[in-house]
Amino acid sequence: MTLIASLRCSEGAVVCADSQETVGNYRVTRQKLEPFTAGNFEFVVAGSGEDGDLIDAVVQRFKDNLPSTTLTTLPELKDFFREELLEFNKQEAAVLPKKYRRMKFVIAARSQDPPSFDLWETSSSRLIRIDKWSLIGREEEIYKRAVGRLFATGMPH
Repeated sequence: MTLIASLRCSEGAVVCADSQETVGNYRVTRQKLEPFTAGNFEFVVAGSGEDGDLIDAVVQRFKDNLPSTTLTTLPELKDFFREELLEFNKQEAAVLPKKYRRMKFVIAARSQDPPSFDLWETSSSRLIRIDKWSLIGREEEIYKRAVGRLFATGMPH
């Protein structure tokens, strides 16, 4: 099961993910984070869910559709991600059984002009700002306590 940690810091954000995926009865090495640049933005998307191919399809949809836009601000980019998630769920994910449709994403984005960044996690097709930190995927209590302890001891945010 995937574990993705995202942390807001004073100068930006940190997003990290494990590097394994379960395929049938096997675990394989898998690169889950890939930075992408389009127009005024740099972003990274990491996802967790029952179907790795479905997560890859969402990320590819973002990569395919963002370059053809004229977006320049992070609020516009946030709306873009929301609309793309909504349409993906209506058009592509709807053909799969419900148990495979469950997905959650972390998106970190930076605009180059003006320089700014934001960090979100998804809840359905909504993007919710991450103010401190978030874990998605394997959300075991031990991980939450470790991250919470790091922030409580002065990790910059």
